[in-house]
Amino acid sequence: MAINLYKNAAKSLVGNKAFNLMIVAKAGIAVPPGFVINGSENISDKKLTKLYDKFISHGKVSVRSSSDKEDGKKKSAAGIYKTLLDVSSDKIGISLQAVREYSKKSKNIPVIVQKQIDAKMSGVAFSINPVNGDNDIYIEYNKGRCENIVSGSIIPKTVSLKKKSYEDNEDIPLTLYEYIIRLEMIFKKAVDIEWCIDHDEKVWILQCRAITVIPSDSFRYAWSTHEPLWAMEQAFKTRCEDEENGSSELYLHREIIYSRDLSGVFDCYIGLNDHISALKYSMKVLSKQYDYIDPIEFIERPKSFSKDTAADYFRMLSSHYCKYIRYYMRSEPIVTDIIERKLLLRWSHNEIAGLLSADNDDLMFREQEDFSSLNDSSDCSILNHINKYPYLAINYKTKKEMIEGVRRQYKIKDKDKDKDKDKDKEDNFQLTLDSDLIFLKKLSIERMNVKKGWAGVYFYMLELMEWIYENYNVSQSDLYQYYLADDIVALIKNNIKLSQAEKNKRSLGVLMKRKKNKQMTPRIYFGESFENSYSPTPLLDSILFGIPSLNRNVHGIVKIINYKSIVEPHDYIDKIIVTEMTQPNMVALFRKCKGIITDEGGILSHACILSREYDIPCIVGTSNSTNILQDGDEIIMWADGHISYE
Repeated sequence: MAINLYKNAAKSLVGNKAFNLMIVAKAGIAVPPGFVINGSENISDKKLTKLYDKFISHGKVSVRSSSDKEDGKKKSAAGIYKTLLDVSSDKIGISLQAVREYSKKSKNIPVIVQKQIDAKMSGVAFSINPVNGDNDIYIEYNKGRCENIVSGSIIPKTVSLKKKSYEDNEDIPLTLYEYIIRLEMIFKKAVDIEWCIDHDEKVWILQCRAITVIPSDSFRYAWSTHEPLWAMEQAFKTRCEDEENGSSELYLHREIIYSRDLSGVFDCYIGLNDHISALKYSMKVLSKQYDYIDPIEFIERPKSFSKDTAADYFRMLSSHYCKYIRYYMRSEPIVTDIIERKLLLRWSHNEIAGLLSADNDDLMFREQEDFSSLNDSSDCSILNHINKYPYLAINYKTKKEMIEGVRRQYKIKDKDKDKDKDKDKEDNFQLTLDSDLIFLKKLSIERMNVKKGWAGVYFYMLELMEWIYENYNVSQSDLYQYYLADDIVALIKNNIKLSQAEKNKRSLGVLMKRKKNKQMTPRIYFGESFENSYSPTPLLDSILFGIPSLNRNVHGIVKIINYKSIVEPHDYIDKIIVTEMTQPNMVALFRKCKGIITDEGGILSHACILSREYDIPCIVGTSNSTNILQDGDEIIMWADGHISYE
């Protein structure tokens, strides 16, 4: 039985590739029309012609495999099965048989017969960067068909697009950008998409599958902060160790890093796995009833400080900080950004901001109104205001800095107030709240309420830090920059100060890391900045340079392959294969070789996708590796794409 590609069918009946395309078509996204031949069916040429007339009607077709071994959740098996292009309606039967014959182990695979689009431009898009882990859309494209890109026979054009908002691009239309974001939301995973644009400027999706390999050594930059070291330590341990976090389906970290650079500012890097878990979490919670969090009890100051009361007070503040971190996860930017991304497909930033602020009893709005009604801007008046809204104290080390910072912040806001009013007049609109906006509004209110308590910890901590400074002669700056929680307790209880040598070591950089194993105890490292540890530097003695598929070095012996030849895998065991481009007949080599270097191709070609699946480093697009390298050369493939002799 042949099945219309625009209908629903069981995955076991139509195979993974066709099943995914049916999901795309059901969402109203343009998929070339066609039909799927069941794996057990043998259809006559006459019946195939009737199916062609019914579902496609005119033009040439592509005939493609849809095996249960490709486009799966664990392996993509990119390019190892047969696709035939430019097939006329009277050759569909022969082509169908050829696709099945090519698959020696599973000759009864389902086959897709699909209208072939006359492509003006085509390409491959990943909804994340598969190499460096950036949470951006990465696209490779070129004029004409997509086949040249996926096969790696050319060096394509590339572009990286931010997910927060679309920026005009003469090659990548808004429609394609929207399709990529929508498909990531639909599949609830980062996706790999083949697409094309026809001569009428219509965008078509030719294939969509989940990205099966997310490099565990990749990170995406999230934010920079001047938070104290003890706070970073507490947040890190809370996210790694807390059982409630582990069962929340959010932040199922493979690894987390907080790193301080040479200027003393912390950078927080979030693993790509967190983006995927947050995506699943936000999609799941959007369809469920929303429950508010329980408020945390008020923080009570001790009447006076002593060694015991000060140490206990610090422990209590640290404990509160951990609780707030746990609650804060639900409204974390990694979640709200995903929801905003979906909303931005319909409305502008200004429209969303207006809808969120309408009739909003948000803490932030109340705080700004209260500040505008202050009778004066004296230190006492501002301090009383901060006492009412302690989250304003975040990231200040002394009361004087805090008062001046808040005063300066509101002078800037006052200047911008008139501009905002004019902007509101320009953007006068009437929109109806939908479920996503209502949910985002609830999260934004929750976010500020939690922030009131979380950042309020800093306000109460200021007084304690001043007491420590006065009694132990350790500056607030040192307490924030160098001291962990246990160090502060040891200082209060036993007057144990950090040595200058230890402070010097910590000033060089701090790494906090928990890798891969969920049960592994988090580790804190001192003495190296994040940049020095992880950023590769270009090699002066490199002989070639290309685009790397994995962030890993490999050392080995070169073996040249003519890509048109049939190769025997045992001849290439533990060798670095060098070829113009990869072909499906080389797939067996990916299990045997140490590395792959090609003249042509991009990081979204089949060669790179398979190299990531088999964890074999691959450097593509070197242009002339087959001319420079020779059999027997001993070389190093570097993680940054450089190639050098040993």
